Amino acid sequence: MRLNEFYVSSEDLSNSYKIYVEINKDIFPIFDIEFSDQKILLVPNKYKHPLKLSQFNTRTSQLDDHLSLFCKTNEIPKLFGYRLKNDQLIFG
Repeated sequence: MRLNEFYVSSEDLSNSYKIYVEINKDIFPIFDIEFSDQKILLVPNKYKHPLKLSQFNTRTSQLDDHLSLFCKTNEIPKLFGYRLKNDQLIFG
């Protein structure tokens, strides 16, 4: 998923949604964002508090919106979308 696609699809969502990622059927909070090799890397950590959508948007607002979203894991899988569950925005 590219950043611009995410912005368009999430523009009507509440800024209070918390950001998570699903890895092998487990849900992990995204607590940080890194930028590497023309990629946006979402950094999961099950022991940290998740970023809110407003924090994510603030941190990525100055980036090229054609960059793709990835999860920073051993394999760094590309993220293709997200789903909503309660107050969670879950990338996968």
